[in-house]
Amino acid sequence: MAITVVPVGGEPGAAGHRDTEGAWTGVRGVDDDGAVLVRPDQHVAWRSVRGSRRADHELGEALDTVLGRSGAANGGC
Repeated sequence: MAITVVPVGGEPGAAGHRDTEGAWTGVRGVDDDGAVLVRPDQHVAWRSVRGSRRADHELGEALDTVLGRSGAANGGC
């Protein structure tokens, strides 16, 4: 499955989209090192308030849950 990553930042030269007015910062509900997973219908499916050493694992678990595969990671329980 393809996932589009869109970095948003307030600093000049930030990768992705620049948030010059701080609007995104005000509504995203996460710290600068956090993440938001948005469904194609624009609903927020998951948020990680802060960055983590296990970010890839946490995103994988979130995707499994969103896609209804949450039992797959733990043996179907």
